[in-house]
Amino acid sequence: MHLKKKKGLQRAFAGMLAMATAFTMQPHMLGGLHIVPSKTTVKAASTITTKNANKFTWDNANVYFLLTDRFNNGDKSNDHAYNRGLDQNGNVINYNDKGATFHGGDFKGITDKINEGYFTDLGVNALWISAPYEQIHGYVIGGDGSESYAHYSYHGYYVLDYTDTDKNFGTEEEFKTLVDTAHKHGIRIVMDIVMNHSGYNTIYDMNEYGFGTLKNGWQDAYFRSSGINNSTYHGVIDYESSSTDWGKWWGSNWVRSGLPGYTQGGSTNQLMNLSGLPDFKTESTNTVSIPTFLKNKWTKEGRYNEEVSKLNSYLSSHNMSMTVRNCLTYWLQSWVREYGVDGFRCDTAKHVEYASWKTLKNACVEALDDWKSKNPDKALDDSKFWMTGEVWDHGVYKDEYYTQGGFDSIINFSTQGAGLLSKNRVAGTYQGFADSINSDPDFNVLSYISSHDSVLTRGNSIYNGSAFLLCPGAVQIYYGDESDRPYDNTAAANGQHNLRSDMNWDSMNQETLAHWQKVGTFRNNHIAVGAGQNAALETNDGVAFSRTYTNTAKDISDKIAACIGCTSNTDVTIDVSSLWADGQYLVNAYDYSCAVVTNGKVTFNSGANGTILIEEPDGMPLASVIGNPWFSGTETVTLTLSGADFAKVSVDGAKKFIAHDGDTFTIGETAYPGDVVKVQVEATNEYGTRTATFSFNKLEEEIIPTSAVPTPTPSQTVTPSEEPSPSPIVSEGPVIVEDTVYVKADFVPYVYAWKGSSTPLAGSWPGTKMTQTADGYYKLSLGTSDDYNVVINNGSGRQTKDITDLQGGTWITVKSDMSYTIDKQIQSEIPASSKDILYVEAAEAPYAYAWKDSSTALAGSWPGTRMSEKNADGYYVLDLNSTDAYNVVLHNGSGKQTKDITGLTAGTWIKLNSDMSYTVVKTGGSSTNPTPAVSTQPATPSPSTTVQGTGKHTFTFKVASATGAAPTIYIWDDAKCYTNAFPGSTMTEKDGDYYTMTLKSDSTSLNCIVSYGNSSTQSSDITGITGTVTITNEGSTFKNCKVEKSAPVESNYSKLKAATRSIKNLTAENFTTETYNAVYAFVKEADALIALGEDNADKASVDALLAKEKAALDSLQLAKPVVNEIRSGATTISGTAAYGCTVTVTVNGKTYTTIADDITGIWSVSVSSIRTGNSVKVACTLDAYLSNSITLTV
Repeated sequence: MHLKKKKGLQRAFAGMLAMATAFTMQPHMLGGLHIVPSKTTVKAASTITTKNANKFTWDNANVYFLLTDRFNNGDKSNDHAYNRGLDQNGNVINYNDKGATFHGGDFKGITDKINEGYFTDLGVNALWISAPYEQIHGYVIGGDGSESYAHYSYHGYYVLDYTDTDKNFGTEEEFKTLVDTAHKHGIRIVMDIVMNHSGYNTIYDMNEYGFGTLKNGWQDAYFRSSGINNSTYHGVIDYESSSTDWGKWWGSNWVRSGLPGYTQGGSTNQLMNLSGLPDFKTESTNTVSIPTFLKNKWTKEGRYNEEVSKLNSYLSSHNMSMTVRNCLTYWLQSWVREYGVDGFRCDTAKHVEYASWKTLKNACVEALDDWKSKNPDKALDDSKFWMTGEVWDHGVYKDEYYTQGGFDSIINFSTQGAGLLSKNRVAGTYQGFADSINSDPDFNVLSYISSHDSVLTRGNSIYNGSAFLLCPGAVQIYYGDESDRPYDNTAAANGQHNLRSDMNWDSMNQETLAHWQKVGTFRNNHIAVGAGQNAALETNDGVAFSRTYTNTAKDISDKIAACIGCTSNTDVTIDVSSLWADGQYLVNAYDYSCAVVTNGKVTFNSGANGTILIEEPDGMPLASVIGNPWFSGTETVTLTLSGADFAKVSVDGAKKFIAHDGDTFTIGETAYPGDVVKVQVEATNEYGTRTATFSFNKLEEEIIPTSAVPTPTPSQTVTPSEEPSPSPIVSEGPVIVEDTVYVKADFVPYVYAWKGSSTPLAGSWPGTKMTQTADGYYKLSLGTSDDYNVVINNGSGRQTKDITDLQGGTWITVKSDMSYTIDKQIQSEIPASSKDILYVEAAEAPYAYAWKDSSTALAGSWPGTRMSEKNADGYYVLDLNSTDAYNVVLHNGSGKQTKDITGLTAGTWIKLNSDMSYTVVKTGGSSTNPTPAVSTQPATPSPSTTVQGTGKHTFTFKVASATGAAPTIYIWDDAKCYTNAFPGSTMTEKDGDYYTMTLKSDSTSLNCIVSYGNSSTQSSDITGITGTVTITNEGSTFKNCKVEKSAPVESNYSKLKAATRSIKNLTAENFTTETYNAVYAFVKEADALIALGEDNADKASVDALLAKEKAALDSLQLAKPVVNEIRSGATTISGTAAYGCTVTVTVNGKTYTTIADDITGIWSVSVSSIRTGNSVKVACTLDAYLSNSITLTV
């Protein structure tokens, strides 16, 4: 917004700032901005209640799981510790596949991010890091192919030595710094640990530590960049001849292994060699000695006697014999006793007996208590050592892992993929979790949606962030969930290395990140979110609930309410009468707007991301900017303010101005149609400063955003003479199988109906003309059983208000003035035979992604829901909570999937094979009366030269086919698919070596899968495409294709809009008259070009004008600062300068800096006493702009 001010106004206003509160009772002008003051009284800060319920408990933990190697590289000097990734001459090996090599992340990189506040901003209160101890030095083979890859233990699951840090991660001192720094920031450290198995034998370690039998020529097999495979690698290892050689490794008393002289692994979970790994004999009571290779290693490092002495001392003091279990326990608890580690995440927990876990837990509880007693200044609180475990497929139930194994928590697999958190299931999930978890103080789970072992849940990251972070119990973010970190499409999918890409610091989705930060912080601030009792709340949109928590022993109480999955930018009314009395001020912590409880209800706007987080005030100022979130032309908005006398307001970065509670001002004057207008409000009181940003959308001409779902505008506005009478849902009447509207009126009514945010049910406006029935009502069936909304109208401009949140059958009487009454409602009853229920016979629990219509998800966004429930017949069962025709994709969660299985109805039985081929056994019936189905064959992709799509973002897909055959591409986003059903559409257009496809969408990010028309040749999901993606394969599949993404190229027309808008928002007084006038002179010409639209504006004219504007902007110069009179002996220098600029004052070579006030421009600095003859130089900077300096001699 360009606020053109009269010359000298800023100086005059400076003198009036002290009288700001007097302005509230009279209209005033601020540089052409008309502010209309309110006559309401501003509430004093002292009337605001301070609440603080962020007391830590593991029951409300917000855990952030990162792979140390993939997170952040803070010290490149340790990237090749132990010669990892180097050849015999110390040169870096350029592996064909680097997906399982060390990438450089380390302790220092994590510490740096802690200090930057990255985790604090996310509301994270615990960090789960990779096992920090020393891993096997060499690599093993990653897969069975003739061309495989080097697999190093970058993830920390192949231990070599528990007693030292892995030098790729850093030193012991750096680990200590990491833990101490985390504690200073209120963050606990959870170590990933393995007690089940050691690391594999590698060629490199065998040579380094002298165990096993290596053949001549092993160097040629090991030090290579390609041709890495099992045959070559294991061909230089003699696995059969010498039990003596292999006894120099761990030894037969320590591990089970298929090596000479060792015991072979058993068939039970506790005795098996998981994935061929050496299995520690933790159940054995036999006395062991230090393994030979460790003795050699420690001797070489000069610490053998020290390590043996410490081990013996611990065992002796605890009356423990030297068994495998007790040695591992000592080594692991040492990390707790030495560094103050707060908890363990125990890998492969079901493969170790309960007694060993209980021994470890008891030892670590003692160790942490000991560390806290010796380091009281570092201890965060008196919380006991915490232990969670990975038990594959474990859900929300209490068992022997808690009662016998000593676990405080077990990882909850049921939320993987976020299917249980989908909008139509989340309320039940929350209730079930809270009822189970938070009614038992000795029971909790750690829920997650993405994992290093199975899937990256991307889909709708905004909704998933809300639903997941507000889950009862503890939650675990997998690094990059909050930033839409993509798959590593260059890494092999077997071994799940593609799930472990480097943290996307340079390509973070800032919108997703900001959302997760807000919801995560809310969770961390409120113990009730994870640890409280859950209750559903009534709302007119979204899913609303409350959480309440009381701990009388610790004198902690907390309560919150929230509503998620709301229609964007919609006023949402929530019944909070069970929580707060009328008159209570409440805050939406998502945007810091405030409201008052009235008649037991409170109303907040859902904002762009459909999330409302309700809490009591914390004492800091509360502000909202109220106005139509979607507007044409300009919009008058109102500031509401509580807890502060005034606020500083800026529109789109323009000059800040003072406003008070109830003041109105106009926005949109400098914005073009389609732009987002942002209003920033900053208010301060004794509790602190709160800054909030409110967004408004200026509509394109004659475009109604689907997310807003405004009521169609009639030719004549009609105000109903009375409010509709409330009518409860009743059970009497006919059985309603689908939604049906009955209307009694003295005219033939039309019904405009929709569900969700915008899905029409009876055609576009004005809808469908109704048919009269014998009982006098007009009737229209809507063909759905979902909740719906209607507007009744006469087809020619007269209409009711929106009649919302209807279900089943609704009888409405509409009067001639368009007021109405709801006579009755009958909730729909779904016959069992009509319910959409999926039954799948499979060897392992599959994932189901289900949808109806073109894109409406039924089991959560991709990858959907893991089917964990089995019926008596052995089928996995999933109720889709729908009665409409539907479609599914079944998959294993990590790249292997069926084609789209479409046109299903009611109950469907599918037999799923391990290769993802399938047979639809039956469909279209209940479990007692299914209809046999014709065997379904996967569809052949149909060719397509054009992909339909409209929107303001352009996406280009370029695929190079090594075979020459035309590839098939499947493209989708959170809302819909852009191609034919999976496997998609055949690409036919070519540009040189590439098959190409271009489409437009309003989505900011798309995803794709490429193949040769079948699942055996398909790529993994290629996600986070924002502009152009180039895909290149080698060979006959796309399984290991190379993917390059580039950001969208912004057109010069869009750049001209942005540049011109920035010029309009400049503050004239900040710049020299000459340079400001030079840049502003282009605005009129730019407005005329922009008004033509991108398709009609002459491109050459746009390009030329953009170049001129950029040159003029680059030449802008800040006005010289003004310096007040300086006298000899003064210790302060003051003056005025550009609003908010940085002022630099140099006195005889010594420099001082300060910031000019952003309202008045006044600045001052304290300096050493000025003497006659001193030279004083003053200059200022603002963003990239500089002023000429002014030099004075005293």
